Amino acid sequence: MTAYNYLELLRGIDSVTQEELKAFVPFIIDEIKVGLVEERVCQKVCEYSHVIDDKLRVISGEDQTYLTFSEAVNTCEERTQVLTVLTEAWRDASEFETLLGWRNELFSVYGNPKDHKRIFFKLERSASSLFGIGTYGSHLNGLVRTEGSFPRVWIGRRAESKQTWPSYLDNTVGGGIPAEYTPRETIVKESMEEAGIPSSLARNSVLTGTVSYIITALGIEQSTLFVYDLYLPEDFQPIPQDGEVSAYYLYTFEEIEQLLLNDRFMPDAAIVIIDLFIRFGYITPETNPHYQLLIYGIHRRLEVPPIYIPHSS
Repeated sequence: MTAYNYLELLRGIDSVTQEELKAFVPFIIDEIKVGLVEERVCQKVCEYSHVIDDKLRVISGEDQTYLTFSEAVNTCEERTQVLTVLTEAWRDASEFETLLGWRNELFSVYGNPKDHKRIFFKLERSASSLFGIGTYGSHLNGLVRTEGSFPRVWIGRRAESKQTWPSYLDNTVGGGIPAEYTPRETIVKESMEEAGIPSSLARNSVLTGTVSYIITALGIEQSTLFVYDLYLPEDFQPIPQDGEVSAYYLYTFEEIEQLLLNDRFMPDAAIVIIDLFIRFGYITPETNPHYQLLIYGIHRRLEVPPIYIPHSS
């Protein structure tokens, strides 16, 4: 893959500029911005105000228009209930395409200084892009040592039945961090559920850092992924477990590069692969003049508070 292709690949995934983000309506709680909302979503909030007793409002001031809860809604439970009633009504009325993939899985929305867990509310995962909240996931690169400079990598193919990116290539393991889970708990859980990697092995995975990106497809997705590397035994093969993945393939860096060039990876997995290539020196300043831009690009500044992980003793 040429240097130009890498940069174009990344810009094709995350193309929205900071200036373009100003067109979104901020979602604000107690003067803290927790999300970004499209105008079409704000219109639906107003249309469905009777369903939630006007407890979520679009406020148009002299300086700014923003989305917020009414003064009567003060707790995490109350905010969560308002949004549950609203998004279920939207789902039942087929208002938004993203809600067709209803998950019955909650994401926590962070930033609340008054809560010991820093949680403002919890939101159905499929509705996260409608409110532009920060979402968090854990992804794992399953590696196999070689005699060469670079390991081989187990790559999964998403099932044809997946609502999003069916049959595209994916990282060895990956999943959103559900409410009340930590990144490491998520990667251990997903490793067994997706790939049959036992917890005793998955716990050996090493956190290498995070990547972040913004996608504006079915709303706005502001995502941070915690990236783990795990060296797997040569005689171990991941086996699809829960129907999320149809098959696994063991590829070299060169083979993965060609698949990236052919746009075969889903967006978040592609970003994790670029991070992997940079960390292992497959992409360097000497081989790619856009090296610094790629590093900036996979560590996008987001417009939401960070995740809060309580200290474990």
